[in-house]
Amino acid sequence: MSFTIKTISTPIDKPDLYISASSDVEASDYQIILDAIRRISNEVKSKLRHQSFGAFNYSNEEYGSADWYIEHCRLSNGQVDAEKLLGLFREEPYQTKAPHKDVFITDQDLTFPSTHFVFGASNCGNMVLSTHRFKDLESRQKQKVLQLLSAHEMGHIFGLVTRANNAHEALGRHCLGEKGACLMEQMNVRGCKTIERLSNLVIPHRNWLCEDCQREIAQHRTKAEITF
Repeated sequence: MSFTIKTISTPIDKPDLYISASSDVEASDYQIILDAIRRISNEVKSKLRHQSFGAFNYSNEEYGSADWYIEHCRLSNGQVDAEKLLGLFREEPYQTKAPHKDVFITDQDLTFPSTHFVFGASNCGNMVLSTHRFKDLESRQKQKVLQLLSAHEMGHIFGLVTRANNAHEALGRHCLGEKGACLMEQMNVRGCKTIERLSNLVIPHRNWLCEDCQREIAQHRTKAEITF
């Protein structure tokens, strides 16, 4: 079942984080991702005010519906250009009226320059995530994969990873996980398929983030380098 309503949370005044989805996203998948965003936000003690818009559809004009964003970034092979999609959220008129971060979920297959496909991407405080390649997963496996992927991309929005220690460049900067499994590790490494790696990832400690990632978050907050 995909969304049939425009807004799925009580409106709040001047939210910092807009969460929305294209009309093909299953309501259950959307809820899993919402819960993961709340959990990682609580872990980093974020004060961002979240507003869920669901599959909004205000008009047929530019930026008037969630599906407009998708079709505006559709490629000839049917995939959706994630880089262009992120760019639309940076440039949308809503940013002028009320600056904010965006999280956008779609069931369309995303791609990025020089890649065949991506599960998600983040840039300049915005994040896009696709559920497209998880359709055939068993429900518990799908839930875990969606939780970890969405929280991982939120970690990038919160400024991870920029430090030198216990980190490396792997399709962007990521945690090495030298002090135990960490949410901010690059999941697609050493030829390991991302879905398998996420399904098998066991984070033994109470938090999703390792000590080094928690320390880096604290430093960003102290220096006011990232808006939380």
